Amino acid sequence: MSGFQDVVFAWQGQEYTLPATRVLPLVARMETDADLVGPDRTLIEVILGSRHPAAVALAFEHLLRAVQAPFAPGEVYLAIIAEMAGGKAGAARRVQEAVLQLLAVIAPPLHHRLTAGEAQEPPPGKKPLAG
Repeated sequence: MSGFQDVVFAWQGQEYTLPATRVLPLVARMETDADLVGPDRTLIEVILGSRHPAAVALAFEHLLRAVQAPFAPGEVYLAIIAEMAGGKAGAARRVQEAVLQLLAVIAPPLHHRLTAGEAQEPPPGKKPLAG
């Protein structure tokens, strides 16, 4: 892997692109967010080991802010909880998809390794993400 690539993802039916040049600054902001990480937890550990929807939602809000997507604070968290509370099939899968979306930003090699078995490969320079 020779550097960051643009990350394409969707939120509320709208597609967004995080340019490769803005990935590292976003990761740095996320890694220094005291509400997200602590002195004994790295960002990757929080995202991979999180059983808490709030941590995933907070990290995803960082991503939405970086692409200037319109959203209300807490909207991502409430969307996750609404799906869980509504008993909607696939709510856990969508949380997992959000985690994979975040990994595409914060740990591209890990994201690639975890998704390499998927049938469709993204076009060069793009990482499509369902939202």
